Amino acid sequence: MIHRLFHCAIRTGQPERMKNFYTRIAGMMVDARRPQVPVKGFWLRPAAPGGEAIIHVFSDEDARTPDGRIPTGGGAVHHLSFLTKGYHETRSRIEQAGLSFRSSNLREVGLWQIFVHDPHGILVELTFEAATEAGPEPSIPPDLEFDAQKIVWFDPAQYVVFDN
Repeated sequence: MIHRLFHCAIRTGQPERMKNFYTRIAGMMVDARRPQVPVKGFWLRPAAPGGEAIIHVFSDEDARTPDGRIPTGGGAVHHLSFLTKGYHETRSRIEQAGLSFRSSNLREVGLWQIFVHDPHGILVELTFEAATEAGPEPSIPPDLEFDAQKIVWFDPAQYVVFDN
């Protein structure tokens, strides 16, 4: 019986860009506890003490499919969702990086959300529990309201800021 998501694995031909996005925007860190495995890449974990590696990144030749491609985008996966802290700080980092994003405020269940793509176009949902967040309820202009049917704002050119 499944009781929680253990991790997701992402292939990349741009390991530094991916590492920099997830550490600078999502506040994750590279997990130094990654065992010696015969797959090039790295693990990312929450920076909070005791955080487990929840994103495994495959890079270089190990990111290639049997036909030699390194896929991008989410395929059949609509988005990845992470329970997060620090809504206003996270939104500020996203805005300072110049990334397009969308938000929602689910008042009836006490959740604030930010939706942003990672460098490969995978939609990432950052979910914040309103009751534990500092600062005011977010103000979300209508043009930034998240619509699950309209996830077409990804612009790969915005992610060059994570190349170094």
